[in-house]
Amino acid sequence: MTDADAVREASASIRFLAEECAGRRLPLAVRLNPMYVAAGSRWAHAAEGSPSYLPPRLTDVMRVAEEEARQGVPVYIGLSTEGLSGDRGSYTARNDYSPRLIRYVKQFNDGRIARFPWDEIGLLAAPADRGTDLR
Repeated sequence: MTDADAVREASASIRFLAEECAGRRLPLAVRLNPMYVAAGSRWAHAAEGSPSYLPPRLTDVMRVAEEEARQGVPVYIGLSTEGLSGDRGSYTARNDYSPRLIRYVKQFNDGRIARFPWDEIGLLAAPADRGTDLR
């Protein structure tokens, strides 16, 4: 799955949940937790066996959260790997990652910003496109 595919799938999943909850008059809040590879887990062995596997890009997670929040779905971005991921097993291993992104995510989670300052974030925030995996 490419980064762009993952973004589309995450957005479609949240929209599906939002529609289903609205139809049943149920509240919905989404915790969008980027997948990580827990060292020694069955998933870690599967991921290691897939040369094309990459953890999600944090900026892609941020874009999904921002868009779905704009559509009225409360979204919280999880950042913890619970100390279980190795060096290459989480969003911190991707080329878009910078520690400065954490500050923006925390502000978003706390409701202090509704949109990410993509101009400030800069080139690190280039969206997934053309079905390419950016390493």
